[in-house]
Amino acid sequence: MPIFNARYVAFIVTLLTLMAAPLLSAQPDAEAALYITADDVMMDEAKGVSVYRGHVMLEQEGIRLQAVNMSVYYSDDRVEKIIATGDPVRYHELRSNGRPMTALGERLEYSVMQKQIVMSGNAQVENEGNLLQGHSILYNLTDSTARVLSDSAGARVKTVIEPSSELFKEK
Repeated sequence: MPIFNARYVAFIVTLLTLMAAPLLSAQPDAEAALYITADDVMMDEAKGVSVYRGHVMLEQEGIRLQAVNMSVYYSDDRVEKIIATGDPVRYHELRSNGRPMTALGERLEYSVMQKQIVMSGNAQVENEGNLLQGHSILYNLTDSTARVLSDSAGARVKTVIEPSSELFKEK
């Protein structure tokens, strides 16, 4: 039987706030409310996991994450890893300039210790018409670097940079 008490629920909300804040470089207000809906949730404090299943939606001030399932792994009151799976997992962020940034993939994994997000399975990130696409996209939160990988079947990665992008503007 899942364990459910006020301290545990507050802990889960805090964990998910930590996951949502750094996701693909988003910077939401840490004081903003976090809303999570799912068809059901199983919380097992003894095993250190909370599993949200069915139509999972996480929302917080301009950020939306949709997945079929999301699991939060923790020990000693600290998040270790968060995994979201979907068909696909969808991430949408309204940037500070008012423009949207979206990401898609079959799986999203956030490793707290490694400070890394991996979007895999037909992964893509689109921002203002610019596109990164490949089998996997690894994003390092420590140094803000990304690596796009192809699959083992020889598919190639794809990058599209629109001429109206900030990359082309003179300083």
